[in-house]
Amino acid sequence: MRVKRLKVKVLYFGPAQEAAGTAAEFVLLGNPAFVQDLISEVSKNHEELDRMKVILKVAVNKEVVDTNVELHHGDEIAFLPPVAGG
Repeated sequence: MRVKRLKVKVLYFGPAQEAAGTAAEFVLLGNPAFVQDLISEVSKNHEELDRMKVILKVAVNKEVVDTNVELHHGDEIAFLPPVAGG
């Protein structure tokens, strides 16, 4: 049986946490849903995240992914800041 709504856990790190005003939250999405749909949804509630979305990396279940990856009920998504190094 396919669920009509997906519930995913979203974790925010670094500047994304500051922009969201929280370290974590649960988000409900339609089914099917993709990373890009989640980004659009959280951007509605966190205006500052909308401005940052082009620099953030997204990990689904601890694996960095592209925005066209499909999400599943119970997934854990992390918004990660860009990593600087040398």
